[in-house]
Amino acid sequence: SSDNEDAFTATVDSTAASGTYDIDVKALAKAHQLASNPFVGGNGSVVGTGTLNITQGTNGFTVVIDENNNTLTGIRDAINKATSNTGVQATLIHEQGGTRLVLSSTKTGASNAIQVNQSGGDGGLQQLVYQTTGTKNMTELQPAQDSHILVAGYDHYAPTNQVADAIDGVTLTLTGTTEVDT
Repeated sequence: SSDNEDAFTATVDSTAASGTYDIDVKALAKAHQLASNPFVGGNGSVVGTGTLNITQGTNGFTVVIDENNNTLTGIRDAINKATSNTGVQATLIHEQGGTRLVLSSTKTGASNAIQVNQSGGDGGLQQLVYQTTGTKNMTELQPAQDSHILVAGYDHYAPTNQVADAIDGVTLTLTGTTEVDT
């Protein structure tokens, strides 16, 4: 059982040994999220043509953008409908300065960061390029992050908020941090 269910809950299986452990949740796993600059023309804003190469961790897929789908709406739909999409969702967010294309990873963890490259076309898709160690034409709204816990004072990192490999026979479901703001 957990004495702080605001931070985590614990379940056990038949291999768990009796014991008491100090558990400190330092950080929750988070999914990567990127946003384009605002396009003042809204959904119908023409971005450009070419090929978007989108990776999530080590998996990737390509989306061809031509004159039939070169708007924000067209690009969003092309990404979401790509049969080879590895887990990147595209949406449009409307704000005071215009409309932004937002890409969100469906998987948490640092190893599932999104990168976007473009090739060919008229160069307009360059506005959507985001490389973790290079060009950053999109804004990172949320970094790809692993969960971080301390078990009996020892660090443990996991790509999700379901941690089954920190204590034999115990699965921790992380729901919040135990950090105290000062």
